[in-house]
Amino acid sequence: LDRIKNIDLIRAILNHKNIEEQVQEWQDLGIVDKEFAIENVLINDQLSPKYEHLPIDTKYFKDLELEILNQFEDLDGALDGWLIKSENYQALNTILPKFKEKVQTIYIDPPFNTGEDFPYVDRFQDSSWLTLMENRISNAKKYLKNEGAFFLHLDYNANYRGRELLEKIFNEENFRNEIIWTYGGKGLINVAKKFTPYHSSIFFFAKDKDKLFVQNRQIGKITKSVMQRFGKLMDDNFQITFGKLRQYNEQSELEKARNRFIAKFDQEPIDDDIAIDYSEKGAIFKDVWTDVGIVRTNPKYREFFGFETQKPELLLQRIIEATSKENDLILDFFLGIGTTVSVAHKLKRKWLGIEMGEHFYPFQQEGGKLSGVLVRMKEVLAGTGNHEPCGISKDVNWQGGGFFKYYELEQYEETLANCKYEDGDLFISPSKTPYQEYVFMKDEKML
Repeated sequence: LDRIKNIDLIRAILNHKNIEEQVQEWQDLGIVDKEFAIENVLINDQLSPKYEHLPIDTKYFKDLELEILNQFEDLDGALDGWLIKSENYQALNTILPKFKEKVQTIYIDPPFNTGEDFPYVDRFQDSSWLTLMENRISNAKKYLKNEGAFFLHLDYNANYRGRELLEKIFNEENFRNEIIWTYGGKGLINVAKKFTPYHSSIFFFAKDKDKLFVQNRQIGKITKSVMQRFGKLMDDNFQITFGKLRQYNEQSELEKARNRFIAKFDQEPIDDDIAIDYSEKGAIFKDVWTDVGIVRTNPKYREFFGFETQKPELLLQRIIEATSKENDLILDFFLGIGTTVSVAHKLKRKWLGIEMGEHFYPFQQEGGKLSGVLVRMKEVLAGTGNHEPCGISKDVNWQGGGFFKYYELEQYEETLANCKYEDGDLFISPSKTPYQEYVFMKDEKML
């Protein structure tokens, strides 16, 4: 609602015949409670601050959709993101003309080729997996700006194959890092006759290493997670980069840097688990990240969306903040449960997410919560809900707001499945409207 400036249009939405369906969705997502009253949204022709970020889904208001969209002179410029349900190879080919060389950072967390199945298939012949990945990554490279960054997340099942593939596509000289994420956490189990797996790899490549954009450090408010690690409160004057906390004062920092230089940069670390050190010349980044834990796979934890392999928002915050600026475009074409786009939105980046799984749409999470990519992003827009605030929301003071488009690309297989090759009633597919069935009469060539 916060993006619609026409009060008469807001009033028309709130008085619409389908508003109860929208309210029911808000209640199902935990955005409003059962006592919610629609008359409290507008007070004296002004949006109530409590309800200004209520997410409006235009599927409930089709007769008002054009009027809503006409509020924006440049719709693409106004959108914060695009969410696409599609097989990603088809989607990457379809939307390339629109987004070619416009993406700053790509992060993907594809099937690790483990031989098991999750909410997605993860058992491929090695040759099939390599072909799948090569086709998609080669296409995705065309989306990157010259200063863009690419991150591929894998584990021991295929990381060596992934790096060779990236060296082929991006060239060896554009390799930047193999980042080791030691996810740790409770619940690790002993594995017979081998050491317990404790990390995965994130390969970091530049499209052009000489033009690559990297933010070396940031000044900001202390995060709750870092505060807990240090076990004490700090004031707001500090420097934090990739999990490293230092009290920030210009004069004392210069003095400390000089002392460190004299001591040949020997410095007692504040914490063994910190991912960055400092020298007189600035930040020295480490490529072993030990200070970002896994998402606890238990419904009582707000950040868990019922997706066993989901990655924590803090991990994506680190990647996105390091390689992009506000309003840059972030892409993830193995979107999973939507962590990348959730974090990008909270960090005021534009985003593009592609996912083919049915978890794109709402599903019932164990524990009773509604889950799914759409659920997650609607709660992000609201700034509240069954899951929000979660992840980095409190750290970045996320309050809600925004505007995104979601749609589904029909798959080639669906088109074939809907074809008829014989005489008879034309429109008998029980799950499709007449416009979704393709009719080919008896014809030897068509068969």
